[in-house]
This record gives sequence, C-alpha cells and structure tokens, in this order.
Amino acid sequence: MVLRDGKRCFLPVLHPWQKHKMLFVRYTGAEFLRSNRWGIKEPQLAQQRCLKPTQLDLVILPLVAFDMEGHRLGMGKGYYDRAFAFRCQTEGKPFLLGLAHECQLAGQLLPVAAWDVDLDAVATADRIITFRANRSVPLHLQER
Repeated sequence: MVLRDGKRCFLPVLHPWQKHKMLFVRYTGAEFLRSNRWGIKEPQLAQQRCLKPTQLDLVILPLVAFDMEGHRLGMGKGYYDRAFAFRCQTEGKPFLLGLAHECQLAGQLLPVAAWDVDLDAVATADRIITFRANRSVPLHLQER
C-alpha cells in the first residue's frame, strides 16, 4: 500500500563491515530480498540507494516490549539505538513509531540506559499511543 501510494520506502540493511550498524536502502518492491545473518530479509546494498537516518521521515521499529514512557526493548544488539542516537540530543525527523501488540506493553517501566532512544509513539491493532506532547502523530497515521 505504501509503495502503491507513491511513497518512498527504505529498509534497514546490516552494514557489511561495521558491526552493529545499519544502512537504509530504498526498496521499490521489485528487488529480491535476501536473508542476512539474522535471517531477516533485506534488499541488496547499493550505496546510491541509501539514505541517512536523519533524512528519513518515519521509521517503523520492531520491538519486544514497550512502556508508557516510550521506552523500547529490542532484541539487545542496539542497531536502532545506534542508527538514531542523534535523537537523544535533538527533536525532529524521523518520527519513531514502534509496532506492537497490546500484550507487549510492559506492566512497569522498562530499564533504560543512556544510549537508549525513546519512541515518539507505538501503534497497536487497537490504538496509537503517543509519548511526547510536542511530537504530533503525522497526519497520514492518524485515525480516519
């Protein structure tokens, strides 16, 4: 649907020689996706199709758990925290949206480290939860 609507889509690709880093490669839907070392499908790395994390408008992040403060628990390798570390010092793009099931909401606050990057919102099948009053949900994500 995103591609059909003319939106540009970028998928994370593991950096080939910098451990625990990701690059974001444009995906048109026509590319073959190959499995990376974690078994996650990703497009072929092509530098001319890469975009810097600061240039992305919206990032949909996977997660294991989240809390009502916008803290996110991932799989423990820190790929997304490294890619979006600049968001710890500055507001602005990209909007960081966690994608979760309601059962992934932690009953208490998650432990937080200095390098953890908070989410702007989480989308579940039932609702969109925003965490920062000064960060509004992009119009195309708001319920219609």
